Amino acid sequence: MAPHELGHFFRANEVNATFWIEGLGFPGPVGHIVFPATKTKEDELAFVTGGIEVNTLYAMNVQKDWYRYNGLFNDEIFEHFFIELFFLLMLFLSIQQYLLTGVMQMAMILLLEMLLA
Repeated sequence: MAPHELGHFFRANEVNATFWIEGLGFPGPVGHIVFPATKTKEDELAFVTGGIEVNTLYAMNVQKDWYRYNGLFNDEIFEHFFIELFFLLMLFLSIQQYLLTGVMQMAMILLLEMLLA
């Protein structure tokens, strides 16, 4: 399991949720989470930020090596580059999904109001 997914796993345990990796997909592992019935938005947010926290810690480590050794090892260069691109891609996709979800919710509310009127 990638360190990013471990961040999700540990945060899921903090909010009494169950998280597992089902398999590999594009662009990364396919994971599932089951929250308890008492979940809150804060629980969901904690789960999501778990992976981001690990990415941030890794980026800080890369920056520390950059200043300490005046350069990076090849694996750090590749992983840091991949993490930065992946983060931007996931941010874009999640914003698109959030906006689409909001539009769909508004459309359903308007449809229900028209049907009930």
